[in-house]
Amino acid sequence: MSKIWGCRYNNNQVEKLVLPDTDDMDEITRGFGEGVYTTLRTYRGEKVLLLSEHLQRLEHSAKLSGISITVNKAGARRTLRRLIEEAGGKDIRIRLIILFSKPEEMIGLATILVPPSMEDYRQGVVVQTRHMHRDNPEAKVTQFIQTASGLRKQASQEIHEIIMVDDEGNFLEGLSSNFFVISHGEIWTAEKGVLPGITREIVLQCIRELQIQLRLEGFPLERLDEIEEAFITSASRGILPVRKIDQYNVPITPGPVTTTLSTRFQQKISELLEEI
Repeated sequence: MSKIWGCRYNNNQVEKLVLPDTDDMDEITRGFGEGVYTTLRTYRGEKVLLLSEHLQRLEHSAKLSGISITVNKAGARRTLRRLIEEAGGKDIRIRLIILFSKPEEMIGLATILVPPSMEDYRQGVVVQTRHMHRDNPEAKVTQFIQTASGLRKQASQEIHEIIMVDDEGNFLEGLSSNFFVISHGEIWTAEKGVLPGITREIVLQCIRELQIQLRLEGFPLERLDEIEEAFITSASRGILPVRKIDQYNVPITPGPVTTTLSTRFQQKISELLEEI
C-alpha cells in the first residue's frame, strides 16, 4: 500500500487516483489547486465522528470564499468507504477536498493514522508562538496549507505545533489545532479569529457538562506565567497536553483539568461515532 492513497468521486463513480510517491499529504493537496477541505479520522477501522458536520464545514468554507457548493452526502460516504477498504482495517487520517474549479467532484486522500505517542500524552508537547493569523479564519481553505507547511519546516524538531497570536497579543489557535489554556481555574480559548474546529466543539460541550468555568477569549501572551495547564485539540490528536510554550514550562502536565476533560472527551467520542 502507498504511504498516501486517494480517490475521486464524480458522477456517481469513485475512481482510484494515481498520486506522487510522497508521504507529504500537504504537498499532494497543493498540487490539486485552490479549494476547501476538512480532515477527519477513523475509529475502530470503519467509524467516523460527526460526518455531517464535516460536510457542512466544506460548504461553509466555500461560502466564505465566495463559492457556492452542495456536497453530495452519498458520494462522500462512498468516497470514505473506498478509502477505508484500501486501509484494510487500519485506522486512517482522511482529507476530503473540493476544488473551486470542480465543485461537483470530491477528492479523498488517506494515510495510516499515526497519533501522538503515549509519552506525548503523559508528558505533553512543546509549542512555539508566532504573531500571525489566517486571512479568512473560519474557512478551511487549501491556500493556508502552503503557509503552514513552510512554517513547520522552519521549526526545530522539538516543536510539535505553532500557536498563532493576534495583533493584540492574545493566543488564537495552532496551525492545525485549537488551543486551550487553564489559568486560575478558568479555561480560556479564542472564539473570534479562529477556525471553529469540530473537535473543539466537542471539547466545549464537555467543559459545559463538567461545569468548568469557560472564557471564550484568547489568553494574553503577556500573562504566560499565569498558565497552569494548556492543551491543543484536533481530529488526530484529541486532547493533547502542552508542557512548554516558547521558554515557559507549564507547571502541571497533564494537569487535573486536562485529565478530567480527556476522560469525558473519550466517553463523548464513543457516544458520537457512526459507521460509514
